[in-house]
Amino acid sequence: MLPAFYKEPLLLTTAGGLSHRQAAILLGTTPKAVEMRVRRARKQLGDAISEAEKEG
Repeated sequence: MLPAFYKEPLLLTTAGGLSHRQAAILLGTTPKAVEMRVRRARKQLGDAISEAEKEG
């Protein structure tokens, strides 16, 4: 459902408990990029859940 581009930072920060800075180091990007990817991942997941609830 989620592309790895969004899934990896979400899992590292949420399930892995890493800070955005720590996740950024592992992913070779910036903490701001991690923040934005996590935000977009949560939005996509929320939209998918809403759509699934509508379909019943």
